Amino acid sequence: DQFRPTADWREVCAAVQVQKRYAPVVDLHIEQEDGARYIVALDVETLRRWCGDVHDKYASRCTTGLPSPPGAAQPGLRNSSGGAKIREVNAFLAEVLQADFGDAGAKLQDEPVVAQVLRRDHTPLGDDPPPRLSKVMCLSQRRLWTYQTRPHRDVWLMLMRAAGVSAVVPLPDGAGRAAAEKTLADHVDAEVERIDQLN
Repeated sequence: DQFRPTADWREVCAAVQVQKRYAPVVDLHIEQEDGARYIVALDVETLRRWCGDVHDKYASRCTTGLPSPPGAAQPGLRNSSGGAKIREVNAFLAEVLQADFGDAGAKLQDEPVVAQVLRRDHTPLGDDPPPRLSKVMCLSQRRLWTYQTRPHRDVWLMLMRAAGVSAVVPLPDGAGRAAAEKTLADHVDAEVERIDQLN
């Protein structure tokens, strides 16, 4: 394939389509000081990466420091070390909530990188500051049936936009409901067949 300079439209279509799959997620049970409670679902890898980013950026700037971030999940039996990993994540999250940041006594939980993940409304309206978070608890891991984008989808869409090609296939004039129910792949196949007949 490395000597083939062109890409088939079917390949492009497959690259920009989305798939559904089971994704490992964890639920974060969050409580605010005003009594409000809510749950945030995060992809396991996203949570692990976020913990690492918070530690790398703020551990040396917090007055009491931060514990090491939770490690990457290791392969093994599904429940063999689940409890220990959850305790490790909860200990880190508790320290993030309590950590003082900078000389002015500000809390780390008010920093945008933390608020965007943990707060339900991280852009408060008006002049009143949002209520502080009093508790964050990581619940057990589960699998979520979700849409998964193809790994190179954004690159293909960017390339198509740069070339002036729309990734949205317009409906033919007078096509009606039958054409509206066709998938993108069906439209691409029909267009390829039309072009083949012209050649």
